[in-house]
Amino acid sequence: MALYMARSKDKCPLESAVAVGASFDTTECCKFMSNNCFGFYQYVMGMFLRISAKAAIEQVDKLNMKKNPERVVGKEIDSIYTLPDFIKIITKVEGYKSIAHYAHESSLNHRLHEIKKPIFFLSSVDDPIFGPHVIPTD
Repeated sequence: MALYMARSKDKCPLESAVAVGASFDTTECCKFMSNNCFGFYQYVMGMFLRISAKAAIEQVDKLNMKKNPERVVGKEIDSIYTLPDFIKIITKVEGYKSIAHYAHESSLNHRLHEIKKPIFFLSSVDDPIFGPHVIPTD
């Protein structure tokens, strides 16, 4: 939601929003998850995304076959076991230049100043997914 608001700037049709557990820095969040609980959260999220995104990615593949065949992932979806595996697939499907490019585009820290409507962020310093060091305090 917050990324949508940042990208929309003044054209955002929302009057205001609430963002719970927003991903302010994708790279740092992934590092935190891999170091926290022996990577358990990365595994659980990867498996969840593999199951829940499979049908959607199959539909996107059908669309990509026509205009962007280099973005088709096909059976690669079956190789998702962790969150980084999923990010590799999404990077290809969505046409990002690299994982670093995807991480930059999906992070919010460098876009906070672009949000032009009121937004309330609710984050927890003991969040097992994001961790305390990625939450801006200004």
